[in-house]
Amino acid sequence: MDRSVKELMKRIVVLMFIAILFVSPNAVSEQQRTIPGFGFVNSKDVAVRYEPNGDHFTRLPQDTCVWISEAKTDKKGVLWYRIHSGIYREYAHKEYHGWMMAKFIDAGNDVWNDVAEVSANAVGMIVRKKDGSVVIAGKQATVHGSPWLNMRRWAEHIKDARQVSVQYNRGYCLLDENGYFHTTDPDNTAFLQQPLRMMEGRSDVMFAITEDGKLINYAGREIETKPWMADGTLDRVTQMTGNDEYVLLLTDHGDVLAYEYQHNALGTPPPDWQQWHHIRSVDTAWIKPGKTPLLSYTGVRMDGTVLAHPQQVSSAVSGWTEIKKAEIGRSWIAGLKEDGTCVSAGLEGKNPVDVSGWTDIVDIEAAGDYLVGVKQDGTLVFSGSFSFVDQ
Repeated sequence: MDRSVKELMKRIVVLMFIAILFVSPNAVSEQQRTIPGFGFVNSKDVAVRYEPNGDHFTRLPQDTCVWISEAKTDKKGVLWYRIHSGIYREYAHKEYHGWMMAKFIDAGNDVWNDVAEVSANAVGMIVRKKDGSVVIAGKQATVHGSPWLNMRRWAEHIKDARQVSVQYNRGYCLLDENGYFHTTDPDNTAFLQQPLRMMEGRSDVMFAITEDGKLINYAGREIETKPWMADGTLDRVTQMTGNDEYVLLLTDHGDVLAYEYQHNALGTPPPDWQQWHHIRSVDTAWIKPGKTPLLSYTGVRMDGTVLAHPQQVSSAVSGWTEIKKAEIGRSWIAGLKEDGTCVSAGLEGKNPVDVSGWTDIVDIEAAGDYLVGVKQDGTLVFSGSFSFVDQ
């Protein structure tokens, strides 16, 4: 080899060695991947830092729930998560944004596996696994009106959950295998007195269908009889959902039955329920594409098209086909297609959640600003953002 070439190679090696010695320990590689979703601090008093390898400004206790929005690998190959969390300290709500080492957070498939059912809203998420166990993530639950830091431990003794739900006013709820109601707030015990077949958690009141075919509210009172309740109609209900005005009941014949339990002056005029037939799934939620919130509704027809109300939502889904389920977010709507992929659309120019890479999805659940997808293998995927502060 020519002598000049050898000298050049030596200089290159020396320069590379100097670069390695003097590279900033705080430097982070460009390699990064977005991993939105819930996780849990798995060690005692873990540092939250301004930047990966940077100074820490607080510590979070074990089992604290966090929302992961980004991941980065530093020059030493250490994985870091950008996290957002909110906990109660010194009688006040504290919110934190920063970076934590990924090894101190349980997340992804290590937590969200063997999932059978998900219920989610802006409060948080409760998951029922195939073995009947339950995992909760989101804002801190309360006990006798006081914040409770460890939601994970509440559900550890549950091994026989049959249905799960998140309720805005009454925390994280479930029905056990015998139909009895459990909640993170022990002050709410009305439903505990009788076995239930089905419950919904999105209405302002919360309703359930008893094992003997009665529609009751959270106080345990049977609601006034409606003509459509005759002839065992409630026994044919396959899905319940609700909002601040209506409880919607979907029957196995594809009919949507709407029970108006209170009138909200801010609400949107309801759709013509007489036209809602041949429906396979329904959803309702508050949307806020502009300054004024509106109640919205979707119903997926048997032919895979979507019926929606009001116009802001119906125009967004007008061309959708081969849809199994449609879910409404705060300013977007998402749909699960027959082939396991998903579509989404923003309302009135808003950005939708990103579902472009989702495959093998068997169920979706929209919750304010984030979307949860259940994959065929029982794992979860997330898109969007979650806030630990009431909006």
